[in-house]
Amino acid sequence: MKSNPPHDGPSHPDAHREVNRRAFVGMMSVGVAGWGLATAVGLGQSAARADEADLVIWDSTPSGLVAAVAAARAGLSVLLVTEDKHLGGLQTSGLGYTNAGQIPTIGGITREFHERVLKYYVAQYGADAEQTKASLEGFRFEPHVAEHVWEVWLVEAGVRCVREDVIQSVEKKGPRITALRMASGRRLQGRVFIDASYEGDLLALAGCTFHLGREARDKYGESLAGVTYPIEKAGEGDRKLQPFDYRCCLTQKPENRVPFTEPPEYDPASYGWLVNRMKKAGGQQLHWALPLNPMPNGKTDSRTAEWPGHSWGYIEASREMRSQIERAHRNHSAGYLWFLMNDPAVPQPVREEAALWGLARDEFTDNGNWPWHIYVREGRRLVGEFVMTQRDCIDDRSKPDGVGVCSWYLDVHPVEVFQDGKDFHEDGFFNQPVQPFDIPWRSLLPKAAEADNLLAPVALSASHVAFSSIRVEPVWMILGESSGVGAALSLSENTPLHRLPGEKLRGRLQQLGQVVDSRPFQEFWPKKKGSGPKSV
Repeated sequence: MKSNPPHDGPSHPDAHREVNRRAFVGMMSVGVAGWGLATAVGLGQSAARADEADLVIWDSTPSGLVAAVAAARAGLSVLLVTEDKHLGGLQTSGLGYTNAGQIPTIGGITREFHERVLKYYVAQYGADAEQTKASLEGFRFEPHVAEHVWEVWLVEAGVRCVREDVIQSVEKKGPRITALRMASGRRLQGRVFIDASYEGDLLALAGCTFHLGREARDKYGESLAGVTYPIEKAGEGDRKLQPFDYRCCLTQKPENRVPFTEPPEYDPASYGWLVNRMKKAGGQQLHWALPLNPMPNGKTDSRTAEWPGHSWGYIEASREMRSQIERAHRNHSAGYLWFLMNDPAVPQPVREEAALWGLARDEFTDNGNWPWHIYVREGRRLVGEFVMTQRDCIDDRSKPDGVGVCSWYLDVHPVEVFQDGKDFHEDGFFNQPVQPFDIPWRSLLPKAAEADNLLAPVALSASHVAFSSIRVEPVWMILGESSGVGAALSLSENTPLHRLPGEKLRGRLQQLGQVVDSRPFQEFWPKKKGSGPKSV
């Protein structure tokens, strides 16, 4: 059963923090030099007030949740604040078909999350049950299972949560952030802050330099950068983003199936590009038109009706306008499901198969069985201490301050679609496997003069091209742990984030099971020729 703690819960008693602190200190006594009892004892003392903590994290994406657990385990008081009612970002909003890349590159708390998912299925159904097998060692999961795992884990870790509240402004003294002013009137004080949002809202309010859209090809010397169509504009930069959509949880099980219905403002003409794609592929089966990525209990993670060009204004829009854009995307996605089942432009076998599917009745029960969160593929990207580019993903893969490894491929969905009669031309699409590469600590840091106590593990400092590989939940989660541990090291050592010794941070992360060195991983993923991964 899913449950939602109060907006200010789960509160954590001092005993929780003391247990975490003692465990952290104990590990330090046998671990990395300089992490002794004398420096760790003082951690957590600033949390005497409800709206004050050592670490304040904006937004409850999986990256933010991992950062919270990592920091709490290190003895910090942690305050997680989000505008959402349901925690977990896309991971609890339908994206349960994990974009893992090479699984051996995933360690630490990120791997532990998937282990906890597996344990959930084993406990619920048994080790040999079909549901457990379908979870693929915890890397495939239903949305409500991910939510349950996170809710239990945050209580266990002693992380305090503020829900359904929005940042209005940021207070600073010089480059140091001191507090967040919330729409509710609350003032959340912290010593270190993390922007774990998909949109990069905190870093923007903090006055950090960021980029939105595509850089020109000559900006960083990237062959894949910029416009690809029309040809006369190839290589130019713009502010256009990858398309957003919803990851619907579908099922064929009659007892759990909610039939598709015609949404408001249904327009079958808006799906011409998608029909053209399906026909070019020769598809006579539904999976050519709608991903049916399988998950336990006969459900799917299904990306629905990409809508290039309609998400460009989302990131810098007001909350009211964002809601309108989300509503339009929901109607567009719902319309596509209805279209697949009813429109004569769709091959008859596909229509018949689509009619057997519906929304899962036991998911998103307070939202019409529709995911809570729109899939924000790309938002603001920090321009910080180090900007990752195409070169860092392909040629210069190893970094001395690497704090995580990425093995997903360079992956951009069509940014815009042009129609010329019956022909459709996609601008911006590319899909290229890479060998695993390091993500440096510097790429999580704003310029020191702009904000010296802020980390950005999601909207990190990367070009549009490099970001297209990093932008998957396991990588963001890995960077969330590195951020939480880095924040704890910064406070325990009384050393600014920008001057943390890379060797010491890497050593601590490795002690915690994080994979920080890509050099042992030389193969491209996927390994089998022609077996390219499904794009996300």
